[in-house]
Amino acid sequence: MIIDPYKLKSVMVGVTARCNAMCPGCPRNIDGALVDYEMIGTSEHWDMPLDLFEKFFTPELVNTLDWVEMCGNFGDPCMHPKFLEMMQYLKNTHKGNKYFHITISTNGSIQTEKFWKTLGEMHSDNFGVEVLFCLDGDNQDSHVKYRRLTNFDTILENAKTFMNAGGLAVWQLIEFDHNENEIENARAMSKELGFHRFTIQSGQGRLTGYLENELKGDPHDYGSKTKKDKEENISYDTKPSYRKMKKEIEKYTDKKVDDMQWNEVKEVLTHIPVICQWEKENSILFEFDGSIWRCCFHGTLKNKDQWKHNVVARYGENWNNIKHHNLKDILKHEFFTTYLDESFKNPDGPFKRLNSCTEACGVHLIKPWLN
Repeated sequence: MIIDPYKLKSVMVGVTARCNAMCPGCPRNIDGALVDYEMIGTSEHWDMPLDLFEKFFTPELVNTLDWVEMCGNFGDPCMHPKFLEMMQYLKNTHKGNKYFHITISTNGSIQTEKFWKTLGEMHSDNFGVEVLFCLDGDNQDSHVKYRRLTNFDTILENAKTFMNAGGLAVWQLIEFDHNENEIENARAMSKELGFHRFTIQSGQGRLTGYLENELKGDPHDYGSKTKKDKEENISYDTKPSYRKMKKEIEKYTDKKVDDMQWNEVKEVLTHIPVICQWEKENSILFEFDGSIWRCCFHGTLKNKDQWKHNVVARYGENWNNIKHHNLKDILKHEFFTTYLDESFKNPDGPFKRLNSCTEACGVHLIKPWLN
């Protein structure tokens, strides 16, 4: 299919690869301990230049979109030194003809009181500013098992400052085995403090990876010991979504998933139907280095063998980078118009299906959320 940039509903943008946290499941680090420089490069290249941000978000595009999600794969947007300038640019560029919504995903354990006050004051009737504060529990000890190097109380104080200035705050919690008994108390806390919403992140995009780790005898998520953090084996066994996923996979095999080897499951998943959620939502990802991707799950592929062998070998480098091509031409590229759809229909054909398509949008994941 051809993607018309001026018919997009939303864009996810990763403005930086800079982050203060070390979450074990994040692709910017290795086991929650070391920055993966091979993946994100050296620090002088981590922040998207303001002129590149403005080049992408033209007035025509800004006034076409319904919303922008400041998230990406590798960093916390609030760590970008010019983040407030980027927000002000979007606010100034938006003509106000329709409601425009910005969602910002952050660990919230950073920046100054002035920063959060300024950000909250940007919210208005036709320019929504919503911040998802990542709070993975109802206390510091539980929260920091996954959200390493952040402070629970600091996040709450920053959220209060943002809300008092007029912004919409969301308490977003990733559900794990270790915090499941805290969810209702966290929900009550969010209501008492005045959060706009409380959401539970079920980790859909990571469930296949959790299954691979389990069948190989590894923890679902692993945080290695550091000077500041103890070793953490983070589990997801009891979650309904995880059990539902296994049952969906079993519709395509004559064995119980728990009785299979990972290579057997991987073969089943290679041919399982895919329903691309980003196509349904008419959205794309714009990353800090200028690259354009169909989705956030593709955004972590650039150094992986499957991307190099199946995509770079066919098209070369930088075909999807706005530093080298305009957005319209990138979205008319064969990868977007032909490759993805053909790989869903015929994963063994000339357009090889990318693992992340199955791991994020295979029906073994999508159906449990649709039911």
